[in-house]
Amino acid sequence: MDVLGYRVRDRRLLREASKVRIIVTGLLVCFALGGSACAQDWSFTLDGEKIAPRLYSLQGTPEVPHAGDVVYVGGYLLVLDGPGPFEFFTDKKSPEGKGLYRGSKGGARDLVAIQVDWEVSGSDRRFVDGSKGLSASELLTIRGIKIGWDGKSAWFAKLLRQLDLSKVCIELSNSDCVKTGDHYTTYINRTKTPAFPKGLRYLWFAEGFGSYESLAKTPELRFYYGGLADTKWELLAGKPRLRYLDLSYCDLDESEPSGEETEARPIIADLRALILRRAHTGMDPEPDEDLSGLPRWLMNSLGRLRVLDLSQSEGLARLVALHYPNLTHLDISGTSGYHLPARQIPNLKKLNVMSAGFTATEIADIQRLHPKCLIVSDWAKVLRAAIPAPTRMRVRRSGSFSLDRTERKALLDLRDPKEVLEFLSLIEIDGRRSGGHCMCGGDPTLEFFQGKRLVAALGMHHARSLRWADGQWIGDAQLTANSRKRALAWLDRHGVSGPRKDLERQKRQALQVRKAEEKWRKGMPPSLLPFWKKRPTADVDAMHEVLAKAMPDLPNRIRALLHWYGCGTGVWSAHPSYESVAMELLYKYKTADVLAALADIHLTVEFKEGAAHFFGCHPFTQRRPDDLALLPKALKKTLLQHCLDTGETFKKDWAKGNFGSK
Repeated sequence: MDVLGYRVRDRRLLREASKVRIIVTGLLVCFALGGSACAQDWSFTLDGEKIAPRLYSLQGTPEVPHAGDVVYVGGYLLVLDGPGPFEFFTDKKSPEGKGLYRGSKGGARDLVAIQVDWEVSGSDRRFVDGSKGLSASELLTIRGIKIGWDGKSAWFAKLLRQLDLSKVCIELSNSDCVKTGDHYTTYINRTKTPAFPKGLRYLWFAEGFGSYESLAKTPELRFYYGGLADTKWELLAGKPRLRYLDLSYCDLDESEPSGEETEARPIIADLRALILRRAHTGMDPEPDEDLSGLPRWLMNSLGRLRVLDLSQSEGLARLVALHYPNLTHLDISGTSGYHLPARQIPNLKKLNVMSAGFTATEIADIQRLHPKCLIVSDWAKVLRAAIPAPTRMRVRRSGSFSLDRTERKALLDLRDPKEVLEFLSLIEIDGRRSGGHCMCGGDPTLEFFQGKRLVAALGMHHARSLRWADGQWIGDAQLTANSRKRALAWLDRHGVSGPRKDLERQKRQALQVRKAEEKWRKGMPPSLLPFWKKRPTADVDAMHEVLAKAMPDLPNRIRALLHWYGCGTGVWSAHPSYESVAMELLYKYKTADVLAALADIHLTVEFKEGAAHFFGCHPFTQRRPDDLALLPKALKKTLLQHCLDTGETFKKDWAKGNFGSK
């Protein structure tokens, strides 16, 4: 027998050689199958569909899950005790609060995520306890729990004692609320967070609290997302096992980076991921200064840091310049003023500089320093990489808030992969103008599928930008002018004409705005034209002084302002902010002087509109309520008729109240 190139005759050696052959054959099979037969299984499904959940890596390996990492599935944060497969299920028939199950051997399903929180609906408020009725063994399978704390710590402490705190992520919010009106409810923050068990490892604050003092008693904490009241960094200093720290959206201005606050106390020693997305310090450190908004002891304990996310943050440029030998992932997307060190970051694998202000030459220089690093700078390429082989495109009404949403009317359902790829090829993004976030929900939503799996949902906003729900963009992506024209034409050709009509409507509105501004500028007293660039922020006192010098005659000066005020849009309910400047200048004069300026002159349309807007709108009734009695009846009648003739409901209602007969 030949084994690995050698002829074997001895039976004992033959048996051993056979074992070797089996092992080698098994390894070859593994390699032939891409390692899938031997690799750990970290696959995820939700209700039978394959998903790629958001991963919070405590190892600093965001592409590769490990036991102890946190994932976001079905609205819950879960700790992985893996490897998988992870087959998750939602059960609509289960009692409220029982949120998520995981399939196990033999077809059984274990409850892995629950909710224990107060539910508010109008004036009704009731406590939903997903842990009620669960046995001790069932509670030990929980890997994620949403808790709304109501200030009564007894039940909170009892519940946490029944959980395996080494394997469960606590998502804590403040549910202590009071009803403050008929149409809305407001939440009142408690001054302190509840007491936490010492063994707590995973904590996520969904809503802020007034004080975080109880954090000081959690030495086992591995994963923390939340805030720090008044940036009390000492609450984190005794966390030598902390691996994932997310202080996104935090104001770090109150930090004291003097380096004197730790002395010999145990500090963070094993941090792998530091997330400071949209955080800011208000500082602008000089290159030689050791300032970043973070305490020096914290900065000096980042030797094992692998993931650093400073996307859309401010005042943290010093952190980028520091040399972290183990750093593999750096995200400075949506920032400005950041300068990477000229030397190589030795282990850098991925760098995100989308909308960070780097030129193509600078990106090429960074790439030369880091030839094996993936540099992310092109918004459209990121999208196309996430949808490599789309099989279907569906266009729905309304906007995209998340990938899990209810059914909406489909405007287009396209199942030709070539046509879907054609549309994706039309998407080009202007990175310099991207990264913002408008306040509307968008319409329509463009959904892309691979097989049955929804892999990306793009909400279109004002026919100009795209928002990627649960995607990899840092904000809304602005289409280039050419891309917008071609993409809207493609949609229009496929029967989705809404975006094109929306853009045409915006163009008409923009033209109206330009005409309104031109009319306003022409009606402006010539001496005030230098202030036009500042518009509503102009110094009213300075304008008043300039106008008084240019027009010393008081009645003529007031008439010029009334005529100018009457050159506005005529819409009182939502007029441009720059019109308020003329109003404030008119308030520099007594009501009697304004009325005297209107006496014995021909009232043009502009005079009528200016006077009606000044006397008839809300500010006058608040600031000079008694002066309405000074208006002559004839003037009131004239101004009332002017407002009624416009047909604008808001204007007519106010005019009837201020100029009509009582």
